[in-house]
Amino acid sequence: MTRVISILLFIVALFFIHQGWFNYTFWENNAPGSGFIPLIAGLVLAVFTLNIFIKNDKKPFGFVKKQLYPFIGSLIMIISIYVLGMILSIAIFIIAWLIIIEKYSTLRASIYGITTTSVIYIIFKISLKVPLPEGFVGF
Repeated sequence: MTRVISILLFIVALFFIHQGWFNYTFWENNAPGSGFIPLIAGLVLAVFTLNIFIKNDKKPFGFVKKQLYPFIGSLIMIISIYVLGMILSIAIFIIAWLIIIEKYSTLRASIYGITTTSVIYIIFKISLKVPLPEGFVGF
C-alpha cells in the first residue's frame, strides 16, 4: 500500500511542478515569482516519494482505507480550489478533517479552521499581497 500512496503522491508532485513552472511565474524581475514555492515543494515531494517507492520493503499488499484519507482529502481540496477559491477550500478542508478524521467537536474544529485560515489570509493576501486562486465563488 505504501508504494501505491507514493505513486499517487508523485503524481501530485508532478501537478505542483507543472503549476509552478507553466501556470505561475517561477522567476520575475530578479526575484522569485508566485510559482517558485509550488515548484520547489513539488520537487521535494517528488524526491521523497521516489525514495519511499524505491526503499519500500515490498510487503504484501494490504489495503487499509485510512491510509488513503490524506490523499483523497488533498485531492478534493485541490479540486475545490477551482470552484470555491483557495481561502474557502482551506477552511473547509481543515474543519472537515478535524471533525471527520480527528474527531474534534464542531466548535473546536471551526475555531482552529477559521483561525488558521485567517492567519494564512493575513500573511499572504494582505501582508505579502500574493494573488491567491479564486474560484467561481470569488473568495
